[in-house]
Amino acid sequence: MNNYDVKKIANALIFFIDSDVKNLGITKLMKLFFYADKYHLEAYGKPIFNHTYQKLPRGPVPTWLYSIIRTAVSGSLDYDFESEVKEFNHYIGAEEMANGQYRQITFSKKQDFDSKFFSKSQLKILEKVANEFKHITANAISEKSHTTRAWQSVGDNEQISYASMIDDSCVSSYVDYIQNEKNNFSKSFQQYKLERAC
Repeated sequence: MNNYDVKKIANALIFFIDSDVKNLGITKLMKLFFYADKYHLEAYGKPIFNHTYQKLPRGPVPTWLYSIIRTAVSGSLDYDFESEVKEFNHYIGAEEMANGQYRQITFSKKQDFDSKFFSKSQLKILEKVANEFKHITANAISEKSHTTRAWQSVGDNEQISYASMIDDSCVSSYVDYIQNEKNNFSKSFQQYKLERAC
């Protein structure tokens, strides 16, 4: 991922903050990104963020984003994420605080929302997600995510495919076909580069 992707995810988070989404901790945020990608896939055949999702106990998690946030909160820059975390911190304040017997991550914005990172369809879906889940708790959105085909189609800690995030089987088959074509092209291109290097 590059810093453009960090700017996009940070601006999506700013969008949710500006939309006054309640209970916006890390668990709920992970599910908001999942539903944003799910709804955009279902409506338009492609995700908004191109994240890889993994099945974790509290629901689907975009692993790269989760790592960026956890590293930003810890304050210790991970070598793999140093530039991304610095970029994220330019847009977002993330702080872990005690909340009863639990620790909660809270977010604050450092920049104004910039719509240039999103298409009209992506903004439409972000608005839909913000409105649908505005008042829901982290536990409730987590439980809701457990009812999705994406969650039920894989084992614990396994990667969730984009095709499984779509409930319509025709659209799901199309997305699966496109993803396989992209993967095959990427493998062929890498092989071509290796052969040309010799």
